[in-house]
Amino acid sequence: MSPLVKEAIDVKLLVEELVRLGWKRGEEYGIKGFRNEFIEWSIFEEKFREINKDKFGIFEQSEINDILARVKDALIRGTAVEVLNYLKEGIYIRFGGKLCSFALVDYSNLWNNIFHIGHEVEFPGSPHNSRPDLVLYVNGIPLVVIEVKPFTAIGRDALSAGLRQLTRYEMDSPELFKFVQLGVVYVGREDSVYRATLPNPSRIERFVPYSRWKPPEGNRYDILDLLRPE
Repeated sequence: MSPLVKEAIDVKLLVEELVRLGWKRGEEYGIKGFRNEFIEWSIFEEKFREINKDKFGIFEQSEINDILARVKDALIRGTAVEVLNYLKEGIYIRFGGKLCSFALVDYSNLWNNIFHIGHEVEFPGSPHNSRPDLVLYVNGIPLVVIEVKPFTAIGRDALSAGLRQLTRYEMDSPELFKFVQLGVVYVGREDSVYRATLPNPSRIERFVPYSRWKPPEGNRYDILDLLRPE
């Protein structure tokens, strides 16, 4: 079996595992092929309105549309550090003389968010577009990139090959990595590694530490535990 065929099989098996954990297949929601923008705005808008519906009660529809436009602009213009803060703390918008905060992720009820898998979606880049094996979205925002490398086919070079691809994506598509927070090289549940991701528009050579994931109460490494939506 060729490495490419083995990789395709491993990607399919990983998608099935992620679906069992609660992720939804992105192609069923239009997340497929080339993406002109990094955030899936229709999904984002629907969940943003739902998560913040209690706060929107005092606003007219035209005001809500204005708030949403300003939130989108903040995400598009924000730096990687600012976007991370938005994800954690929400976005503060001054409206009607008041400073209001709006959440991007519902941390009080995690299943009130929506979790999608993008399979080989392609993002704008230079000099090459980026097409990771899998991208995990929360409320339409890409947060995790996964490269699948069949260990049995590539041997001990599997992890190195996957890590090099993550590095190349950070260079070619830095705007994507304003949003993506985690990169995973998948070579099986126990042997996979993860690392933080950062935009690298200057294409600087750098080493980013990586780790294997062990559940807090477990005695074996298991990357799927890290990728649970909750």
